[in-house]
Amino acid sequence: MNSSDNFQDSALSRLMPLMNSSFTPGQAQATVDNFQDLDQRQIAQAELYYFSGRAEECRNIAELYLQDKDLCLRLSAALLYSFSNLTLGNPSASRMGFRNIQECLLVAKDSSAPKGIMASCVFANYLAMVLMHLPTDGLPPLRIFCHLYHQGFAPMLFMYSLITLIFTKNINGHWDYASLFF
Repeated sequence: MNSSDNFQDSALSRLMPLMNSSFTPGQAQATVDNFQDLDQRQIAQAELYYFSGRAEECRNIAELYLQDKDLCLRLSAALLYSFSNLTLGNPSASRMGFRNIQECLLVAKDSSAPKGIMASCVFANYLAMVLMHLPTDGLPPLRIFCHLYHQGFAPMLFMYSLITLIFTKNINGHWDYASLFF
């Protein structure tokens, strides 16, 4: 088993499974259809709906997983639910989804979850908070989990860092380089 196989079996690969996949342009649906695990396939389908401008279909699938015992399914669902509800003009439902993301981190901390689960929870929290211009106070530093992320996850980490830098400038009116971890 190589490191790529270890990543595929890890919690990190189960967060937003379609985004964690590679496929030829135009083959996203085929990629979704090839997920062996039914729940992963459903979440991947919700991702495809969201990124295809079909927020209502995304929300309908994501809602089914908001209380799932698998924290990676729940985190993926909460991210998709939150952002699809923003698109649909449902801010209260979106807030509920963001609270769900925060709850996942608390569950992971309380259950002494494996580092991969914690890394997924921390990343999802940072992603949601930064994109929504909310404070990240109290979140564990993302940099302590960076060594766990597969190189395929690097673009998401770069996006997070770039968004943090841009949004920090927009909020505070100046560049805050301390917010970058790389």
